[in-house]
Amino acid sequence: MSDFNSDLNSNLLDSDLGQRQQLERLLQRAETSAHIEDWFSVVQHLHQGMLMLDAVLEQESRTEATPSSAVAEAWERSLDLALRVLDDGEFQDRWDIGNLLVTLSKLAPHRADAVIQPLMQRLQQSQDASPDDPQDDTDVQWFAARILGKFQQPAVLDTLVQVICDSPRDELTDVAAQALSGFGESAVAALAALLRQPKTRRLATKTLTQVQHPAAIEPLLSVVDDDDSQVRAMALSALSRFRDPRVIPLLLQALQDPASQVRQTAVADLSAWVGVCTTIDWIGVMQPLLWDSASTVRQQAVMTLGRVGTATAVNELYWAFMQPPQDGVMRVCIVRALGWINTAAALEVLVALTDPGIEMAQEVLLELIAALGRVREPRLTLLAFRGLQQVLTAQDNQGRSPLIKQAVAQELGQLGEPAALDVLVDLAADPNMIVKLHAVAALKKLDALVAHQRLLDLAEDASQSGLVRQQAAIALQEWC
Repeated sequence: MSDFNSDLNSNLLDSDLGQRQQLERLLQRAETSAHIEDWFSVVQHLHQGMLMLDAVLEQESRTEATPSSAVAEAWERSLDLALRVLDDGEFQDRWDIGNLLVTLSKLAPHRADAVIQPLMQRLQQSQDASPDDPQDDTDVQWFAARILGKFQQPAVLDTLVQVICDSPRDELTDVAAQALSGFGESAVAALAALLRQPKTRRLATKTLTQVQHPAAIEPLLSVVDDDDSQVRAMALSALSRFRDPRVIPLLLQALQDPASQVRQTAVADLSAWVGVCTTIDWIGVMQPLLWDSASTVRQQAVMTLGRVGTATAVNELYWAFMQPPQDGVMRVCIVRALGWINTAAALEVLVALTDPGIEMAQEVLLELIAALGRVREPRLTLLAFRGLQQVLTAQDNQGRSPLIKQAVAQELGQLGEPAALDVLVDLAADPNMIVKLHAVAALKKLDALVAHQRLLDLAEDASQSGLVRQQAAIALQEWC
């Protein structure tokens, strides 16, 4: 690599050389590198050569109607070298050369077919290949398909469709489908035909989900009742992006689908209509799903109610939290949704959940602490502080690990409520060093001068126990 850079700086871009001479030098260097299979250097020389070729073509366009034979030959040599890199280079070399092949076609649009045909030939080799054939170079074909996606021409489209239909290799059909999705509306008819074939229906549906054009709606509607649950789920998800009035009834119907994947997709996609569609009884629709047999559906229903955000939605979330049995993941999801709602009603429920009589797993309690610490409205921060304070009261009574105290200290610092000062001073005198450090950091955010003085007073207060005075002194040592 260092030799390449040295040659490039000292020889290839010599300002005394004309542009055509520099182009010739670059191509000669690239061909020499190709002879020893130094594909990295070939790519670098070719990239420099494209800049020079562009300059030469621009210069010739001012005086000549068509490029000279020498320039046409340089273009051919560049293409030949690029294809050799595609065939024999490493992954990164092939990745880089893809962009160069596109550049070559742009430099000579009338000769784009000379770039496209070799790529199609390489890709078509996959149609007759066996998955176990050691001579089959799937990497070359994969890159060929990826590059062909940049050339939106009918012949390319037909080739990509043929690969999807005939290739025995999933990695090739996947990249061909991805390339085909870039064709937009022009690919819809071909994909609609693939939907009619069981072998290609799932892949065609997946590809249609990436086509951001209304023309995809009708083909997707044709598979919403497909026997394959993955096809149904993908079609519903794609349709929901189009805001077509036919979609909502389909999503509501899909809430009763026997496949949990489809029900989850329907709930998630319906949530995007919250605030847009006022004819849906959101509570009536979502409440039964809080008890769905699939945990993923239950969690998605919780998140949708979080988006609804009404007092009734808050109440449903509270009762869902309280009704046994509820797993920790579901409870975490409910607390998170209540935090998103960010209303006084939701905050009151979060504070109510800090009651020491309510047992919950540690991960749920940590999520509850975080939700209270995210409150930013000045009229609500005092209520959030009282919830965090109640968590600490339960801590003292139940003797849990310092992890909860540490989390409370951190969130009190984020909350910024002045009433938290004394609580944080007490935490700064906690024997656990991590709790102490988090409390000190929070005090600095809240009111550093007053907090520092409170710790001084605590360290010198003879009425306090020796342990409290000692821990306050340690906190002062950690202040800076």
